[in-house]
Amino acid sequence: MSSHLVKKPRSKKARRFACLATSMSLCAAALGASREVHAEPYVVASPEVLLASPVDVAYGVGGAATLGWGLDLEPLLVAPELSLSGHALRVTGVPPGRPNPAAPPQPESGDIPPTSQSLLRALVGVRVGVTAAVEPSVFVRAGVGMTDSDRRAAPGVAYGEVVNPSASGGVALDAGAALDVRLSRDLTVGFQLGYAGLAAVGGETGSLHAFDAGARVGVWF
Repeated sequence: MSSHLVKKPRSKKARRFACLATSMSLCAAALGASREVHAEPYVVASPEVLLASPVDVAYGVGGAATLGWGLDLEPLLVAPELSLSGHALRVTGVPPGRPNPAAPPQPESGDIPPTSQSLLRALVGVRVGVTAAVEPSVFVRAGVGMTDSDRRAAPGVAYGEVVNPSASGGVALDAGAALDVRLSRDLTVGFQLGYAGLAAVGGETGSLHAFDAGARVGVWF
């Protein structure tokens, strides 16, 4: 006696559940595709000018190299960044190569203002902006830095002679805004304005607060 297996048709409830599960799967797949994140590394070179106030007002030039990893969450750009920068400053007031009439008799005095000062910093942070033909962004970074100065001696000693160099290290801070124009997929140019600072710990140089402005040239990979 042969037996035949008869496949029973699914109930309406089972069919509805299957349709609902299929619809949810398709929606999840579409949502995942729409939220796919593309990450693009980039390098930005920034020649800069600084206006700072270490002891007296100082001005200087330098630059920064920034390595970023742009997460394209269109229309937003979120980019972790690593920035290395260096600047050389000159204290205004007395021309180099002439005696310092304001310096006290003792070269070791902490009241002698520096005539030149350098600022080196390494920072990590994040940039947030908009992805478009014109790309505005803001950034904030923190890290470590060092500043040093060449202190000069009493009246009669030329500024070219270093008498009492001093250095300080501490926490470095960076914040500002930028505006870039995308010339092609791989190239952007623009400018930025911001704050550059160092909260120095130890040494005689002290903390430094500066306003910086510069150009930006970015290459995207």
